[in-house]
Amino acid sequence: DRCAQDMVAEACNKPVALVFGQETMGLTNAELEKCHFHTLIDANPEYPVLNVASAIQILCYELRKAEQNLQPLHDQEAPDYPLQRELEQFYEHLEDTLSDTRFIVKQHPGLVMSRLRRFFNRARPESKELNMLRGILGSIQKTAKNTHSVHKTE
Repeated sequence: DRCAQDMVAEACNKPVALVFGQETMGLTNAELEKCHFHTLIDANPEYPVLNVASAIQILCYELRKAEQNLQPLHDQEAPDYPLQRELEQFYEHLEDTLSDTRFIVKQHPGLVMSRLRRFFNRARPESKELNMLRGILGSIQKTAKNTHSVHKTE
């Protein structure tokens, strides 16, 4: 399983976690947005339901197999990924910037922020890349504020 391989590789450098939701309803959208990888357990399409204990067993088995097949990284430095709080700060900055430029209305962001979160979580920007994106957002905000103040004085 690709997710298990990615998770085991990540665990060599940083703490990782498997996240399971409540058995009756799974994870909320807000919880899913905080996860970097999502996986799906193949099940019988006629009855695709597993209890959470079975799902945990299957994923732990996949992690064990991936760990046994892990090829050590030689002469390759692990990327420095941002912490979850740094990602949350980025998402807040992104939403503020999109509001400042009137791309979204902050009171009604709709699906835009959810989709952008999924996009950036899949992309897995490294810390330096995230800092660069924050710099771009700061530049956009500065330009947007200057544009808005020029229009107000005219």
